[in-house]
Amino acid sequence: MHGHRFKVVIRAEASTVGTDGMAYDFAEMKRHVREELALVDHCCLNELDEFAVTPPSSENIAAWLFGRLQPRFADSPLRLSAVEVWESPTAGVVYTP
Repeated sequence: MHGHRFKVVIRAEASTVGTDGMAYDFAEMKRHVREELALVDHCCLNELDEFAVTPPSSENIAAWLFGRLQPRFADSPLRLSAVEVWESPTAGVVYTP
């Protein structure tokens, strides 16, 4: 077993921009991401219920995070389009359902 310091990138799309010039507040987006990642931070991912059936590969982490984040944007003009998970500066994956 080994550890990683993952980098996560969230990609989103919007067809409109509000009167404030923003499609969505990045601070709010970051809060959503932080809350979801707190569930897996400093844990042995192999021991979490989230990964009891599927191993915690970067691919599965990206898919899991997408599934957790997508409902958070359901009532907004934003559409979550992809989640990237990088386990090193040169190895990463983009999940787009």
